[in-house]
Amino acid sequence: MPVLKVSNIQDGKIIIDKTELCNFENFSIENTLNPGEVIFTLSGSLGKVGINLTSQKFLFTTDLIAFDFNKLLSITLYMYYYLLNYSKEIIHKLKKGGIIPHIYKSDLKKFKIKLPSLEIQEEIVEMLDKFSSKLGVVDILKKEFKLRRQQYEYYRRLLVSPVDYLNKKFKENYKEIIDIYDRKSLNLSVKRNLNEQQEQAVEFSLDKDILIIAGAGTGKTKTLVERYKHLIESGIAKQDILVTTFTRQAKREIEERISEDMVEREKREIEVYTNHQFCRNIILDY
Repeated sequence: MPVLKVSNIQDGKIIIDKTELCNFENFSIENTLNPGEVIFTLSGSLGKVGINLTSQKFLFTTDLIAFDFNKLLSITLYMYYYLLNYSKEIIHKLKKGGIIPHIYKSDLKKFKIKLPSLEIQEEIVEMLDKFSSKLGVVDILKKEFKLRRQQYEYYRRLLVSPVDYLNKKFKENYKEIIDIYDRKSLNLSVKRNLNEQQEQAVEFSLDKDILIIAGAGTGKTKTLVERYKHLIESGIAKQDILVTTFTRQAKREIEERISEDMVEREKREIEVYTNHQFCRNIILDY
């Protein structure tokens, strides 16, 4: 996921062409900027403001703070314009430190702002939008949004195309096994002590991907491991099976359970990745 720094916030905009990518596991969920949220700098260049008008989520460093003012666009834009115009006042009242000045998040969250009625907010936003449009600010933001969408579509195609190709080759190579596969003749729930939902996931059609989403301690890892072993027993080669998961810990646990009864050569054929590793490898390879 792209990471925003103070240097990415310029002239009321988020500059996205120089962002770095990072594994979201290394960041707190509080350090996520969602679409429509406003971001504010807390140290270094104090009081810089940006708004996320893209459909992309961003991670951000600890010298930034994100605000989700309201689902109503008018309120968000009003607060965006407010911060743009009154950031110096906020800095003057809340700034701490000497050589490297900073604003504490706790102080900023306590900062009181008098809000006019929603109708007046909408009128102010409309007037400022027109003024900004004359200066070209709105046009620039719209252009950035369009470019971001194009970038998103490019990487989406980059990630999906190889997977679609591999799925097609898989179905061609294992057509005979897939055709004779009869999931109803199996009874894995007895052999492997699976509940009904786990059994359905493990015995699911050989030529379909499965996605397992469940809470902690519900048997996600067990289900993935048993699905893997079931594919092997059905005649699928290890190098043609891909397992991805969200965390490195889950990845290690899956690898350990799958390889319990394997020799060293067989272990090297196991393909288990975190989602981040898998996407990164595709981008680097293609």
